[in-house]
Amino acid sequence: ASPRGGKLVLQFKDDRGRVLIRGEAVTVMEGSIL
Repeated sequence: ASPRGGKLVLQFKDDRGRVLIRGEAVTVMEGSIL
């Protein structure tokens, strides 16, 4: 957890080649990866 609070849970899905990110957060920046 960061000093500001909150937690993220990362889970790697090997069968799909994906990473799942779960948790509570406040959006401070948005963007796209192309």
